[in-house]
Amino acid sequence: MMRRLIVGTAALTLVFGLSGCQKQREMEVQLQNLEASVPKQFGLLKQQNEFVNRKLNKLNDKIEELTERNIELSDELATYANRPDEVKVEIINEVNTRFGAIAKAQTDFQAKITQEIEDNNKAIEEQLTTKFTEMDKLLTHHTTFVNFVAAEQDSLNREIATRIDDRPWYQSIIGKWDDRERQAQENP
Repeated sequence: MMRRLIVGTAALTLVFGLSGCQKQREMEVQLQNLEASVPKQFGLLKQQNEFVNRKLNKLNDKIEELTERNIELSDELATYANRPDEVKVEIINEVNTRFGAIAKAQTDFQAKITQEIEDNNKAIEEQLTTKFTEMDKLLTHHTTFVNFVAAEQDSLNREIATRIDDRPWYQSIIGKWDDRERQAQENP
């Protein structure tokens, strides 16, 4: 049995030895294939690395630009944040100035319209007063004429009744009126 065991061990050693050689050859072939493909992969990796570095440099430039702009905006914002009361006062003053100008323009417009209305009212009142005075004079003149004609008609009727044959009985009423007007103009 010992012999069998030795023979079995020897056979196993030989099988393992031969199989180890086979594996070694396979590994050598894989190693040669790997050595052939590694330079290509390293070249591709190097190109990708260069591309990534260019992109990274562009991003770094953009980040620097954005950082500088952020600093400028932060400073500007800080300036405005530190002076809100000043800005508010400036805005309020501007608004007050504009409202003051609008209020003054409205007051001036109201005063102008009021003055024009008063001037028109005075002119109309003066015209009405003048027209009423003229109409009153004319009406008084016509009333006097009508009273005169009525009085003369009565006197004419009396004269006709009392003096038909003694003197000329007819005298023109209009002629008497004209005589009376001339006397009024001669004796104002």
